[in-house]
Amino acid sequence: MLLPAQLRYHNGGEEELRVPYRQGAPLSDYLALLGIPEHEFMGIVLDGELSADRTRVPGPGSTIELVPSMSGG
Repeated sequence: MLLPAQLRYHNGGEEELRVPYRQGAPLSDYLALLGIPEHEFMGIVLDGELSADRTRVPGPGSTIELVPSMSGG
C-alpha cells in the first residue's frame, strides 16, 4: 500500500506499507488493517485505477494507494 504524505503518520512516516497478500480478501479488509479513519481519505487507487468499490479483490502484487481528503480555506 502506498500512503501519501498526509497519511504517512499512520505508518511511522513511511510511504510504503507492505501487507501480506490474502487470497480473496477485498479492499475493505486491507483498509481495516491500516486503521485509518475513512474521513482521512476520499478514494482508493487499485493498480492505477480509481475505485470506489471496496469489495474489489486485489491480486498478488497489486498496488493499493489511498487518495487523501482535501482541505481548504
